Amino acid sequence: MKELEKKIKDFASEKGEQTINVLESLLDYIIGYFDFYGKPVEGWKYKGEDNARFHDMMCIYFDSMNEILTTRTWYDAWGDMFMSLVTNGGGKGQFFTPQNVCQMMTDVTLNDEPQAKQMTKFGTRVVVSDCACGSSRNLLAAHAKFVDKGWKQPYLVAEDIDLLCCKMSAVNMMTHGCFGEVICHDALCEPNKVRYGYIVNETMYPFFQPVPSITRCNEAKDFFCTKLWQGRNKASEAKETVSERIIKNEPQQLKLF
Repeated sequence: MKELEKKIKDFASEKGEQTINVLESLLDYIIGYFDFYGKPVEGWKYKGEDNARFHDMMCIYFDSMNEILTTRTWYDAWGDMFMSLVTNGGGKGQFFTPQNVCQMMTDVTLNDEPQAKQMTKFGTRVVVSDCACGSSRNLLAAHAKFVDKGWKQPYLVAEDIDLLCCKMSAVNMMTHGCFGEVICHDALCEPNKVRYGYIVNETMYPFFQPVPSITRCNEAKDFFCTKLWQGRNKASEAKETVSERIIKNEPQQLKLF
């Protein structure tokens, strides 16, 4: 990916922009290119020759990944480029887990095939979720493990509060042929709400075919994860807490004799 990284730096230098902003614009270009409904990229400011250069960078990315994935089951190019282009993890101090550590954790946790219990947008599948996904290295490792074992592909749920991380995750998942969703929200405080999100490889289901896609969405009803949280909230509201039952009932005097 050295060639791609150099082109990003050169473009940023010529335009007087930060390299991380150019990286994000390249992700926007790729997401827009593979958008299932052909929606225009929001806030896109480039024209003419600049668009051609983004297209060239996109082709370099896919050519490089095509070569890399002949010898590896998965590879997170975006996370590596982010760590290379942004010093000290950027303003948010983000440092991604090394890829070999993600692979080790997957090998330790996934020994036997889990049983699929969840009906998702892509049928009944095992759901693998990461509520602070970063560039989705753990999810890519899990997906590769399922494919290597010959198990039915899982449904991946990637969540992060950082939109740039969500964009990296969406392109990573699309490139590796994953099924799933990416949600930009606060998974701790607002798990049933969506700020922005993506459905990945909708065009590959139910008949698997090499036509990748990223569908941009921003409504909670479009995502499996938010529906699951909404269902949990309703279930918890329907149950009385222990303290509520104690308050409603007359305290009984304890008889010792």
